[in-house]
Amino acid sequence: MGGQRNKHYGKKRKAQDDAGDVAPGHLTKNDECKIIVLNFGQWSEKDELTKVLEASGHSFKAVQKLNKLSYGFIIYEDKEQRDAALSVLAEIEWKNGEKLEVKAALPKRSLKPMAKSDDASSGEPGALKTVIEAVTPWHNVDYAEQLERKEDAMKKVLVKIVRQTRKEFADKQKRVLEERKRMRKQQKVETIHDVVGGPALEVPVPEWLDATGSLYIVANETLYEQVLSSIENPWVARAKAEGIIGLVTFASELVGVHRDGSLHTYQKHTTSWRYLSNGPTAAVTSLASLRGHLLCATANGDIVRRVVKGRRDVIEWVTLATGLGHVSAMSVHQGFLYVATATGWVKAPLGPEATSVLEFAPAPEMPYPRVHGLTSHDAKLIFVQSTEDAARVEIVHVETDGTLVSRTNIDAATSIQGFASHKGLCCPMEPIAASPILEGYRNKCEFTFGYDVEHKPVVGFRVGMFKEGVVAVGVADECINVPQVMKDICRTFQAHLETSSMPVYDVMTHEGVWRLLTIRLSQRTNQIMLMIQANPSSVDAEAWTTEKTALVETLTAAHPAISSMFVQEYTGVSAPTEDHPIEHVFGATTIEEELLGLKFRISAQAFFQVNTPGAEVLYSLVKRFAAASDATQVYDVCCGTGTIGICVAQDARKVIGVELCKAATDDAAVNAELNNIRNISFINSKAEDVMKELLKKKPEGEGAEFLKEAVAIVDPPRAGLHTKVLRSLRDTRPVKRIVYVSCNPTVSLINDATTLCGPCTSNLRGTPFKPVFAAPVDMFPHTEHCEMIIVFERVDV
Repeated sequence: MGGQRNKHYGKKRKAQDDAGDVAPGHLTKNDECKIIVLNFGQWSEKDELTKVLEASGHSFKAVQKLNKLSYGFIIYEDKEQRDAALSVLAEIEWKNGEKLEVKAALPKRSLKPMAKSDDASSGEPGALKTVIEAVTPWHNVDYAEQLERKEDAMKKVLVKIVRQTRKEFADKQKRVLEERKRMRKQQKVETIHDVVGGPALEVPVPEWLDATGSLYIVANETLYEQVLSSIENPWVARAKAEGIIGLVTFASELVGVHRDGSLHTYQKHTTSWRYLSNGPTAAVTSLASLRGHLLCATANGDIVRRVVKGRRDVIEWVTLATGLGHVSAMSVHQGFLYVATATGWVKAPLGPEATSVLEFAPAPEMPYPRVHGLTSHDAKLIFVQSTEDAARVEIVHVETDGTLVSRTNIDAATSIQGFASHKGLCCPMEPIAASPILEGYRNKCEFTFGYDVEHKPVVGFRVGMFKEGVVAVGVADECINVPQVMKDICRTFQAHLETSSMPVYDVMTHEGVWRLLTIRLSQRTNQIMLMIQANPSSVDAEAWTTEKTALVETLTAAHPAISSMFVQEYTGVSAPTEDHPIEHVFGATTIEEELLGLKFRISAQAFFQVNTPGAEVLYSLVKRFAAASDATQVYDVCCGTGTIGICVAQDARKVIGVELCKAATDDAAVNAELNNIRNISFINSKAEDVMKELLKKKPEGEGAEFLKEAVAIVDPPRAGLHTKVLRSLRDTRPVKRIVYVSCNPTVSLINDATTLCGPCTSNLRGTPFKPVFAAPVDMFPHTEHCEMIIVFERVDV
């Protein structure tokens, strides 16, 4: 029910599934005894690490590594041995002179469907739900809270884009070093610097990736910032920080705690502080962030975890540890939470149980007295300490060999109230745009024919996921995102089912006739289109013709707004292709919708945004971000019925739309004519098959300057853009800006952004892009789905 164009989901497995960012599951003995090695290396063998560990005298049970995965595991005899090994492993040198990057492995999420349950309230995968829970899982969540959740999720998307892109540059640097080492041996020279030819030794990292991190300090009730690119960078006053006594980077936010106990987030664009929530009952002495959880050390010696109970400002605090005494600083580093107490340093391993309980032990590897603030950046500790005479404070960072290096200090600062390393977002993000309407907003719904829990034939929505073994269907009467007229049509069809001799389709036996009912509704003209998918292979041809005629008469008599009807005959098991033939059985072949003052005709199989008022918000933002002028050539990739391109064409020199679905490009051409738009054309093809030539070939009648300034607007399906399209966009210099509209920002947008912004390779040429602006749009109230717009520009623009 989200804005899904197809049902292909990426199945790329990530190391985080084992290292964190997953819901804790059932712990096996192996899970408790594993350490994940995040920088194992895709092409490294387990025997290589085994030899390194044995050479260092390290005691372990086994090394585990699957081919072509970039991470692996070290297994120990018991949990205690595993915890003791974390700090030891972090000092063992691996490849290219880097240390092992390790964490305690969290339990894996099972990929097996869970057993079916009759408990509709369980919420577990595979459990039967009510229809409203299956279709609109956030129906009972306040809308303001829904927007907060989605906005937070989109900020995490931007953070992940940075992490994944940085990793691509780091991986290329490793490949370069390996190649230079190979060439050194081949050329028999002394060092890799003496190698002749080959790749450049240094892989330059774009400034937007390298300079996103800063240190922040609160001193003299002022917030200061030092960009982390150099230890000699000056400290710059950024904002007033009256009453702020502690800082921490939390998700994408810089969070400060006020002396009254309240928590606030720093708003960089306004240089102000915004209230986040109340703090714990006891006064806060230090802050830390752990796997998306905010931790506070309190004056009574406890460490507590913040738990959100709905809205961001409705929270409770859960105790993780007690009896620590006064905590002056704490931070997560190399798989441990390090805490500076009045009696010395202690540490707690960050295993799977760390968000429930923290177990501390002495930390002799931290011989640093007088520490008042602690953070880490790029696996290096940075802390604030007072001088021996207590006359002033100094800021130092710890090199990998233990050497202390002083950073530029704030002049005349004798005390520091807050200290944190913070990277923030890779680009500014607008507040999420709300949907103009919250109920009955869908202009298209695909209803399933099937059997309810009592095995009665119904038309509605499946009450769970088919891949998890749920096949029961429930009526849509309570679904708040479905317009009432669609519910009424379903009721009419339901009555027809009860008298029809033709059964509904059974997805288990693949027998039956009625499969799907797709209803489209123009929210501006009130026209309705139906498309019925059926499998009449078991029915006599004459009887099937009679049935279709009777159905048309029944539905149109009960619902005069129905202006168009189609039937699609399909005997396959999975979904048909987009161009599978359909039969027109009643009325017009299209319905008409209005959007931003323009008219659009929509055919049965064409894509159109499911929330018309929401689409107006979305396209208005796209139009603004495209910033087209009479010198701009716009490429509308995955253009559907041409809605975005036609909206932008009024400002552009020329628009070219590319779309796979033939019905959609036919509609697009009609829509351009309908709105008297002459500077737009459409190509019916896979974008990956034509984009390279399209971006480089001069169209007939165009001069040499035809592509002086180009903007690409891409609105791909959930799977994202094809690799060939991404390569073509990278390799065509006149494309200075890309406006990317994503219906799957948490997966395909991150992957595509990494390709657009990552380093050049043998297959990926052209100057990379960088994200410069983002704007989430809520098109699907009461669900977790959200659209995201990101603007990318060439790094050299």
